[in-house]
Amino acid sequence: MKKHLTWLAWAFFLVLIPAVLIASFNFNYQAPLAKLLAYDLGIIAFVLWVEIAWIKLKPHWVEKTIGVDTLYKVISFLGVIALLGAGLHQMIAESASTLIKTTGIIAWLLALVIAIYGLIALATKIPSRKVKLNRVIKAVVNILAILVVALIWIHVNVIPAIASIRPFMITFNIYAIFAFGCQLFGWYRKRH
Repeated sequence: MKKHLTWLAWAFFLVLIPAVLIASFNFNYQAPLAKLLAYDLGIIAFVLWVEIAWIKLKPHWVEKTIGVDTLYKVISFLGVIALLGAGLHQMIAESASTLIKTTGIIAWLLALVIAIYGLIALATKIPSRKVKLNRVIKAVVNILAILVVALIWIHVNVIPAIASIRPFMITFNIYAIFAFGCQLFGWYRKRH
């Protein structure tokens, strides 16, 4: 029974949370299916980054049910899926605005750097004598993660047709604030 509840919690986390944002967008934006799919891929990538920000806080129930090693694998897996979703979003979506394209591309490149670091960190254990370097790298990665979410937030908010969809923007901004809050709380908790 406990295992079923764990799977149910993960299904809720990975399916329902993105579905809320996708539904609030798709019900309020009139576009061809291909264009909706492009936007939905971007939304999924964004929500996965929000979820990663929360998982990085290592909630006790998550840590207890799957363990720390699996937790890091889940974070890396979600990061790669988010990166693929964002990459497909870039390939399919069309934009005439330089600011929209630039913020999207920079966010994607920063996410790529984070994903590469995550995969290297999973594949190799950094020796304990390199602890100082490891701390610096982790701090840089955390700053990059905040920048990714900030750039995605800008990316979405400068698209006039999307910024005018009030239900979507309210939900989107709540998710973004939650991601920033998780990242800042994680930073604060490490300092105190």
